[in-house]
Amino acid sequence: MNAQAELHKLNQDGPIYFCGSYFKYGFHEDAFTSAVNLSSHLLGKPVYGDEIVEEPK
Repeated sequence: MNAQAELHKLNQDGPIYFCGSYFKYGFHEDAFTSAVNLSSHLLGKPVYGDEIVEEPK
């Protein structure tokens, strides 16, 4: 649980990237949010709506 706040750092430099429900509370909505955020990061633009769903802390 303590490491969750640091998980977003795994996706800063690549070449391997991570997303999944473990980035928050373990629900499928959390996995979706994680995937949208990673996709936005990789593409350099929002992929769902006008902005990133939830900024990492």
